[in-house]
Amino acid sequence: MFINKKEKFSIRKFKDGRSDSVKIGTVALIVGAALAMAGQTQTVEAAVKDNGDNTSTISNDKGSITVDTANITNEVEGTTASTDPTDNGTNTITKTGKVDYKYVTAEGNTVLEENKNQDSGADKTIETPYDVYGKSGEVFKGTTGGDAEASDLDNAKETGKKETIEKDGKTYHLIGEPKVETTGDGAGVYSDTTLGDVTAKLTPEGLNNAEGKITYDTVKAGGKAWIVEQTGKGTYGKYVQADSGTITSDAKMVEAFKAGEAAAKNFTSANVTTDGGIKEGDYVFVLEKNTYVTVSNATPEITGVVPLSPKDNIADDEEGSGASIDRTYAMVQKFKAAPDTATGEANRTFVKNYLAYLQEKGLEDNTLNFKRYISVGIAAKGGEKNAIKVDTGDQVDDKGRPTTDVTANFNDVYENNSSKFGDDINLNLGSFNPEIEEYSYRDEITPLRAYRLASGTTTITYTYAEEKTREIEKKGSVVVNYQTEDGTELKVPYTDTPETVAEVVTEHYYVDADGQEVVVEDKTVRTPKNVAYNTKKSADEKPQKLTDAQGNVYYLKADATKTAVNNEEKDAPAEEGTVVEGVTKVTYVYEKAGSVIVNYKIKDGDALTGTVVGDESKTVA
Repeated sequence: MFINKKEKFSIRKFKDGRSDSVKIGTVALIVGAALAMAGQTQTVEAAVKDNGDNTSTISNDKGSITVDTANITNEVEGTTASTDPTDNGTNTITKTGKVDYKYVTAEGNTVLEENKNQDSGADKTIETPYDVYGKSGEVFKGTTGGDAEASDLDNAKETGKKETIEKDGKTYHLIGEPKVETTGDGAGVYSDTTLGDVTAKLTPEGLNNAEGKITYDTVKAGGKAWIVEQTGKGTYGKYVQADSGTITSDAKMVEAFKAGEAAAKNFTSANVTTDGGIKEGDYVFVLEKNTYVTVSNATPEITGVVPLSPKDNIADDEEGSGASIDRTYAMVQKFKAAPDTATGEANRTFVKNYLAYLQEKGLEDNTLNFKRYISVGIAAKGGEKNAIKVDTGDQVDDKGRPTTDVTANFNDVYENNSSKFGDDINLNLGSFNPEIEEYSYRDEITPLRAYRLASGTTTITYTYAEEKTREIEKKGSVVVNYQTEDGTELKVPYTDTPETVAEVVTEHYYVDADGQEVVVEDKTVRTPKNVAYNTKKSADEKPQKLTDAQGNVYYLKADATKTAVNNEEKDAPAEEGTVVEGVTKVTYVYEKAGSVIVNYKIKDGDALTGTVVGDESKTVA
């Protein structure tokens, strides 16, 4: 809000009745212009100049400073420091997925093969939106696109998988699921981020939230914190180093920067390299110094009073008639070489004080400086604040920043009237309205954003079982069975060929993750022994006729012979062949002899009386 309090003060009388000091009107703070307080009238430009690039320059004749326009509170114009961003955008980096592949044996965990830093196929584009406040400071607001997905790991596993590995003349087979070990952020190569002329593979992931605040709870101890001042768009100033574990808040970051600022070096590639470089596990914190300015302006009404004696041609009479600035200045010129020769005591004192004022200020004796003295110099000597400000002129603080900018045209000083004051007179001046613009500063260090040099690995380990070889003897035998058609055994089975090695099988196998043997079928080699058998080679082995315990006679049934291998009947009988694994059974099938009529005759051929019906399987005596 614009505040413009004006107070007018009359002459302040002292105990001795004189009026050597005049209280000048005071005014509250606000906006202003420039200076005009030398030995001549000056034309000045506005002291606060908008540069058109979101910055403004504040200047007077002793110094200047450029600040963010958004950081200026101008009480005259009713504007306050802005919290709105001046720009925004999106910062983009890429991450190429990397993985270390490791291949080990199930027994002894011996490394068969190791391939480090391989492309995993999980490439990411990481976007970081940001706002800019003032001239430079990018404030990051979260990141997107960098999160790992389940499919990333699945693809990486598939990419590195090898079903078999050949090493030192041995073959190893993949068993079980691969083991995934991740340290830190996992493996990946980020694109370059450049701060000034320092380039590193930095990422802001996990360090800046959507509100633009640095998330210190994700900062891990054990690394370096590089605290860097951003001085402009793409430009950087000093940097300070600290332990990353000590940077737990904005306040701690600012504290660390201030503590090391005096000895800080410029953030350049050469200096960073000298200090060991930015390494995995390190963090880069960016801050900026902001100067906030409050501009105030006052146009006080100063009414000067000049104490004189009516003598020495100051006035036409004792009442002060005809007194003027010009007559007073003429009196000064007459007596300045010998002030004590003036008749009036007040005039002698006035001339001496004026000459002392010129010497103190280093001013020439001319009408403009004379008007300066009578309008503000006398009042300033009397301690009037606004008169002191005007008489002091433009000022800067210990950093060279303008604090006061004064515009005063002393040609505008004029006499109003004169009045009697005891034996002396007062030459009363007309109102004089200089402009006083004042600037107060508040310096702040503002944390902006954070990066980290990502560290960590992703290791996928595949386990392999050694392929082994073994020989297996496959044994077989041949047995002959003798049965009726209904399966009744007529004779004890006959062993044609006792159990013998039929073939030798060479197998390649390995043991899987569940402890089960897995045979590599395409490597199996079968070597037959070619042992021959023949069940029909003798009548003892293949009798044509058999008699059971009851005396019943059975005859070998043609085309009924059967052959089964391991209880699986073959399509055709095999009474001879090669012995195979297991039991080969050759079964001969017999049928019972049929009924007949027996006739009995005498030797000469004549039939005997009667007929006997008999069974062929029975013997007739």
